[in-house]
Amino acid sequence: MYIVLAVLIVLHGLAHMVGFAAPFGYLKNPPPMDSLFVNRLAITNSGMRVLGIFWLMTAFIFVAGAVGVIRRESWWAPVTLVACLLSLALTFSFLPYAKFGLLFNVALLAFLYVNRGHSWISASV
Repeated sequence: MYIVLAVLIVLHGLAHMVGFAAPFGYLKNPPPMDSLFVNRLAITNSGMRVLGIFWLMTAFIFVAGAVGVIRRESWWAPVTLVACLLSLALTFSFLPYAKFGLLFNVALLAFLYVNRGHSWISASV
């Protein structure tokens, strides 16, 4: 169970790399960067790059959470929760393009909530 959860968290973190790579021109065919939320704020290319940095930071935080899961550290859940909340904010701002990420974040939040009571994934003793 630990490995499956860690792999899913890492994969979700890697998916965040698209949000970093697109505004910096690292993709050949980038997804459109014109979600409704971003259009209302009229974010420039520089602003999109700032958001790209947030996508990158969130990816790193997800990977850190996955490392905590594998090592069965006590800090894995709070770190993953922070990554998930940052990811929710980013995915909301880029709907409908990030709808699958939004679904994963909701599922991960539900797992974190249920795991808190049942301790399926806990720190080693």
